[in-house]
Amino acid sequence: MNTMMSVNGALCLLLLLGFCQGFSVVLEPSLTKNIEFQKARDADIFSHDMGSRWTSSIVTLPDRRASPALWNRLVPKLWEDARSFDSTRVWTSCSCRHDSELTATRQAMHEWINAAFPITDESVKLQCAAELASFAEAFVNAVRRQQLEPQAPRLTFKARIVASRGSVATKCPRWHVDHVFVRHIQSLVGPGCAFMESTDEDWSGMQARFDANDDSLTTEEWNRQLIGSKACTRQVSEGQAAFLVGNRWKEFAGYELAPCVHRSPQGLKPWEGRVLFTIDIVDDA
Repeated sequence: MNTMMSVNGALCLLLLLGFCQGFSVVLEPSLTKNIEFQKARDADIFSHDMGSRWTSSIVTLPDRRASPALWNRLVPKLWEDARSFDSTRVWTSCSCRHDSELTATRQAMHEWINAAFPITDESVKLQCAAELASFAEAFVNAVRRQQLEPQAPRLTFKARIVASRGSVATKCPRWHVDHVFVRHIQSLVGPGCAFMESTDEDWSGMQARFDANDDSLTTEEWNRQLIGSKACTRQVSEGQAAFLVGNRWKEFAGYELAPCVHRSPQGLKPWEGRVLFTIDIVDDA
């Protein structure tokens, strides 16, 4: 009897402590250490001074993320088509005045939301526009600072959002590089793209295979032949913005940088949705 009372008393004490602490979870020191190590590793790989020359083929904004719950409204319902939303917006900005360029970017995002998005709640529209403007401004500002003199006074940007569900959301399952200067890519809902941590030396070894572009290989054969099973690959997390260097980077920035080898996330279930946001610099030549 005394033992039972002691056990009950201990349980009550634990419950009381749980209520007092709001049922907070205390991590084991070793687990905390592993999480901190991963954060430090992410910061080391992803953090860059946007004003200095980039040294990596992928740059992300670790402290700036989208709100998936906000953008989930664009994902098609299970009984609808696999893709129900695909919209683009093109705008031109001038670097003559930095403030004016960012204002034009912000205005383009707000006009896009108001004109094209199937969202009726005005407060939600404002939140969506604010998020897109924030990411677009960061991208415009970052790429402008990467250009060597003389800068092109006018740049044309094209933004696109595609909402889809299931296997349709895996747009590019093959490892590839983009034939662009640089691309902002961000999964507002769902997993982000996978990429390979590569060096200039790695790229020089793969470039001939990309140039050959053997269409006779299946996706699985191509992926296996290109990077093998031991390549160091990682994945951008949901909501995180990333700038992927394309194979035309030197034309834009004036210095060499290996393009980012990447692909869409794999294994999406039929009920899983994804909202992909991209921005490209349009070649007006």
